[in-house]
Amino acid sequence: MADILDEIQDDLRFERFLKIWRHGSRFYLLLALLAIVVTSVYSGYNYYLDNKHQQEGDRLYKALQQANDPANNPPNIAKIFHTLAAQPTNTKVLAQFKEAELLASHGKGKEAIAVYKSVSDHSSNSVALRDLADLSAVYVGLDQHLLSEDDAQKTLTKLARQDGPFRFSANEALLNIAILHHDEKHQRALISTLLNDPFTPSTIRQRMEELANALFPGQIASLNAAPQPQKKISGSTKPRSLHE
Repeated sequence: MADILDEIQDDLRFERFLKIWRHGSRFYLLLALLAIVVTSVYSGYNYYLDNKHQQEGDRLYKALQQANDPANNPPNIAKIFHTLAAQPTNTKVLAQFKEAELLASHGKGKEAIAVYKSVSDHSSNSVALRDLADLSAVYVGLDQHLLSEDDAQKTLTKLARQDGPFRFSANEALLNIAILHHDEKHQRALISTLLNDPFTPSTIRQRMEELANALFPGQIASLNAAPQPQKKISGSTKPRSLHE
């Protein structure tokens, strides 16, 4: 008796399935077809992006090879990177930095600073990239006498904030300005800042120890006190080179 009831229930379930299939078969077929189409489009789009990124990388690599060839003219190579930077690609920012570097190396500091500024002003770029662009612009501006020390100090002080990714380089640049002006108070504060920061890179820490021994012989222990807050360094606002 139980076998007969089970068989009847199986037949009823099968009939319900057939009824549902007859009414909804087109829907299920369309759904399956849509899933296949979506999967194909997604895979095709990913392939397109991978291929596009590969081409972008190849163009950037070729441009870098040309830039490293001393036989090539830097301004002409800079134009290649300018073209790459004008395209909305993943290599855009890298191309901008290289373009600015080539322009600066050929004495075109104003054009280089303008490129760095475009990187810094672009809100979609990461904080690290924007800070690096600001720091690079300061270096170019000071080295080519295009930026006053007051303006340089304002930018460097902003970059030297506690959470700044380039605070070590910014503080070292501020120290160079303090040394140019024989500002002993700020020399001590900046050296102390870099010596006391546990995250200071070893190369910068080594330079600070050497400077401390040269500027303040036998006083490294006293520089381990808490560093003083950064203030504007007194001196001329005339643009000067860090290497003077």
